[in-house]
Amino acid sequence: MKIGPLRSFQNVLPAQSSERRLAIVYAAFALVIFFTALVVTFPHETLVRMGIRNATAESSVTIDFSELHFRPPFGYQVSDLHIVPDSRQPFSLRVSDLKATPSLLSLIIPGQRNAVDLTLSIWGGLLEGRLAGDPADFAITARGEGLDIASATQGALPPPGQIYGKARLDLDVEGTEDGRQLEGNLILAVQNLALRDLTAGGFKVPDLTFDTLEMAVEARGNSLKIRKFVVQGSDVSIRATGKITRNRFWKRSSLDLRFELIISPDAPAGLRILPRLLPKRKDGEQFYNLRGTLAKPRIS
Repeated sequence: MKIGPLRSFQNVLPAQSSERRLAIVYAAFALVIFFTALVVTFPHETLVRMGIRNATAESSVTIDFSELHFRPPFGYQVSDLHIVPDSRQPFSLRVSDLKATPSLLSLIIPGQRNAVDLTLSIWGGLLEGRLAGDPADFAITARGEGLDIASATQGALPPPGQIYGKARLDLDVEGTEDGRQLEGNLILAVQNLALRDLTAGGFKVPDLTFDTLEMAVEARGNSLKIRKFVVQGSDVSIRATGKITRNRFWKRSSLDLRFELIISPDAPAGLRILPRLLPKRKDGEQFYNLRGTLAKPRIS
């Protein structure tokens, strides 16, 4: 008769323990639902637009987009992004789709620079990269495939000039926040390059078509050193080396380049007369010098 109550008490303990566990599970589930609803209903787009307005209030840059969506756990997706570096210039940047996700390592490891992984649908192709930085400097790595040159240069050339082709891009550069000091490398390869309706120094450049373009540029401080520039075509080939000293206004950047122009004897007559429009070379000389600025180049 004395054992019965003891057994009854022992049976109550597992039941109470199960109820506690069930209560904890319900509470955890409720918290997950609460924070999920908070994240989903949080006004991400409104806050991002406010942040952009505040960041660009005192600059000539304007940034706008059609839609922004939060991509759990930390990412964003932006549609129809439009960036205008300077409203006084025709050049602008359009990105049909951008995905941005903070690097988890930069969030976890102390001392790591903040970094964001980016995927952009831009210029008819795909560009993937990482942007890292702190208040003083930045670093960019990017790889691009299938980039349309005509879209990339739209508004950057005097009308009605156009450049066509499909490009592959490799970029690895870092520098100060103001962009005055750069260190890094750029490699560009273009297939089926075509130049149409371009002008130089007030003269129309003959329309040209090339099979390939290969370019390697090294950035050092305020200088861009042209390590390799080779354009190969069946009628015309061009090779160049030298440097470009950057100016805050890109068109005022100064040139110090040396290039070689090779025209096939079988080229059309309009191309064969091209050397006659250039300064006369001494016997045996094949190179020309290109100096001045990007806006007003001078050939000698």
